[in-house]
Amino acid sequence: MYTELIVQKVGKRYWRLKKDFKTPFVTVPENFHTDGASIPRFAWVFADPAGELFEAAIVHDYMYKNAIGSKKKADLAFYCTALQYKVTPWKAKVAYYVVKLFGRGNYGKELHI
Repeated sequence: MYTELIVQKVGKRYWRLKKDFKTPFVTVPENFHTDGASIPRFAWVFADPAGELFEAAIVHDYMYKNAIGSKKKADLAFYCTALQYKVTPWKAKVAYYVVKLFGRGNYGKELHI
């Protein structure tokens, strides 16, 4: 079950969640900041950072920034959320492979004190 996504623009390419965004994978908390789909500027022609992949990108960003679950689970959550929000299957699959191949997140980083 997905709740309504409510965001406020707080910069040229940054948004803040105005309330929790609940998904089957994770609840992204109110006040979480995101840049939407983290893609190079030249690729904006193909995918707007705040466009059809926006909800999936927020879930993905939150999971990556907080190393929630595993990288594999975060990438699959991105794909499933994209499909839930009516991204065409071929575009969701291409975006999934891009994050699978190039996404890094905070998985596997050691804590240094």
